[in-house]
Amino acid sequence: MRALDLSPGPEIGQLLAQLTLAQVEGQIKTVADAIALAQLLRAQRLELE
Repeated sequence: MRALDLSPGPEIGQLLAQLTLAQVEGQIKTVADAIALAQLLRAQRLELE
């Protein structure tokens, strides 16, 4: 949450679900990978709003 400057809320749960799936699929292996993907997913979500 701190790395993305997010407040508690539903977006955190959605990001965690997507990150968990990416980890299971082998797309992310490190914390840095997870943060980078979370930043990308959040940016994409903000573009759609």
